[in-house]
Amino acid sequence: MNNLCKINTSLLGMSGIVDQLNSCLDNPPHLFLVGFSGTGKTTLAKEFLSTYFKRHNISKKEEADYYVEISSHQDRGIHTFRQILNDHVRWIVPRKGVYRWIIIDDCDTLPAISQQALRRPMETYSHITRFLFISQNQEALIAPLQSRCHIIVIEPTNDRN
Repeated sequence: MNNLCKINTSLLGMSGIVDQLNSCLDNPPHLFLVGFSGTGKTTLAKEFLSTYFKRHNISKKEEADYYVEISSHQDRGIHTFRQILNDHVRWIVPRKGVYRWIIIDDCDTLPAISQQALRRPMETYSHITRFLFISQNQEALIAPLQSRCHIIVIEPTNDRN
């Protein structure tokens, strides 16, 4: 494992957030990134995962086997969610000590019933899988999921340097 890899971002005013994410690289919890539109949540999530994979010697080609992204343009119904989750957590054999990731961008638009369906996989597969939620509104994610996540609030920055 390459312990020297750290998140390198071009986003301004994010050193505190980057420090928090860097501290999660070796033993990542489920993550929940919250902030207004345009604050860099999705960019930071992608930079975090890229660094995580680099740190664990996962090649660019292998990365696709280690994460699945569910975004607002996809069907977010409970059956679709269950199928995506089952396909991802059951069929891909990860390297020991490297988590698979399920990224749910714009979880603001995720129906409560679909969120409730995530609770069991978060518990059942926590030894091999991590969730990364991204939202503009912290209250959009149900409390049982929030309680299982490290929540990082990203504030807008006025830093123009």
